[in-house]
Amino acid sequence: MRPPVVETPDVKVPATPVGSRFFKAVDRAGFDFHSGTVRWLPADGAPIPEGGWLVEHPKPGPIGAGSARGYLSSASVETDCTGFLWPARLLLVEPVGAMWTPHPDEFPRKRAAHAWRVVRELPAWRLFGPQGRQVAAIIEQTAHLTSTQIEDLSDAWDAAQLAVRVDARLAAYDATCGSARLVAYGTARDTALGAAQLAVLGAVRDVVIGWLVKDLISVEDFRTLTGPWEQVVGRVIA
Repeated sequence: MRPPVVETPDVKVPATPVGSRFFKAVDRAGFDFHSGTVRWLPADGAPIPEGGWLVEHPKPGPIGAGSARGYLSSASVETDCTGFLWPARLLLVEPVGAMWTPHPDEFPRKRAAHAWRVVRELPAWRLFGPQGRQVAAIIEQTAHLTSTQIEDLSDAWDAAQLAVRVDARLAAYDATCGSARLVAYGTARDTALGAAQLAVLGAVRDVVIGWLVKDLISVEDFRTLTGPWEQVVGRVIA
């Protein structure tokens, strides 16, 4: 049975089933990444109140509109919270009132509403998927590589067979989707550059992508992508 429809003069939006849960990524202070002005968590580290924390758009636009200026957004899956940066916090939310998909072709997992209720906070690593703990650990380790590890990691990555490495990376790229890949590698890249570790960018990219899609690629491709990192830094444990 199709859900009932909420009607407006210009658009029809399916009503949201009771109990529907979605995901929102916010910065460490609890504000949205899009504007940096919408508070999704209570101030001063206060806990989420019983019954949830209500977040409402200060100037809501028409229901069903596509302009981000008139709605608040969330995602239907953790790994596709558009626009988030790392480090971040992950929230479980539910829509209050009508909900719609503002850009179904470009962002099919993005949902919009004028108000959301924050139910609880989830482990932030889930933004990176089932192996998110490992991905977050790699990003953290990248910032603390020693000069010896940087040199050895660069040598190990260069020594790997180029053709095999490229094939493995292409298979991994084909398996990824959503925002997680871009954010995970982008953060690791920026961390490496900030620490003057340009030589290890290839190895960092490969190990991050490999862990993001570990369940979706062959064991051989996973080992190819993660091998240089594990050879020098060690097995990723989180």
